[in-house]
Amino acid sequence: MIEHKKSLIPDSDSKEFWDAAKRHELFLQKCCQCGRYHYPPSPVCPNCLSLELKWEQVKGDGSIYSFTVVRVPIGSEWAQEVPYILATIELELKWSVLSFTVMLRM
Repeated sequence: MIEHKKSLIPDSDSKEFWDAAKRHELFLQKCCQCGRYHYPPSPVCPNCLSLELKWEQVKGDGSIYSFTVVRVPIGSEWAQEVPYILATIELELKWSVLSFTVMLRM
């Protein structure tokens, strides 16, 4: 079975995001060329392919678009976490939908 939780380990592209999350802040990458936010973090803008990116704090205000209760772990690393809620949150940003998976203890 694939151990997906290992992907939550910060790398050079996502370190700023996870450091902000530890402070209970939400930071996203914003392209300096086209002005669009994107997630997940990457070294290049997925919209215009620019390498000029900056981190910007954004409000976490939004609405729950969809959710599910996970009762069966996707791998042994998640066994002690179940049950938990996975939610897609539509943030109030300048573009349509930003999908965030949020884990909340029940």
